[in-house]
Amino acid sequence: LLKDIAVGFSNTLIPIRLSVLTPFTYPTKLQPGERIRVAIVTSDLGDTNVGRDITGWFHHHDPKKSKIEIFLYSTKQSDNTVWRRDVEEHAEHLIDVSMLSNLDIAKTINKDGIHIAINLNGYTKHSKNEMFAMQPAPLQINMKGYPGTMGAPWIHYLI
Repeated sequence: LLKDIAVGFSNTLIPIRLSVLTPFTYPTKLQPGERIRVAIVTSDLGDTNVGRDITGWFHHHDPKKSKIEIFLYSTKQSDNTVWRRDVEEHAEHLIDVSMLSNLDIAKTINKDGIHIAINLNGYTKHSKNEMFAMQPAPLQINMKGYPGTMGAPWIHYLI
């Protein structure tokens, strides 16, 4: 039943997906020394269950040693809590896209050369599922905030 509901809702996003006049292009292969670029897209960077949980992720990521470059796209303005300030201090790249349209967020992610985009909201408040429907990255994953299928062909994995 939940999958049927998710598929039904994702089908409402197909016109948005088709509205992207020029499909996005993606990096074809990594250049020597280039890191995999991972986008984490969320509205939950403050005083939320997800926000409190992910704060520690960035403490353990060393950009000088890691083969992964993390881009954190915040779709909601800062609530100025200790959790948000901690992420702002420790994230490798934090981009506030809270004032951008879904299309402009998708263009930003694609322009940044993102290889993998992770949706931490899923079907929750302040999500950017319309943006994910435009598929700005070649591989897209649903994780954390909504622990169920998205029922959408542009979300390739669920963690």
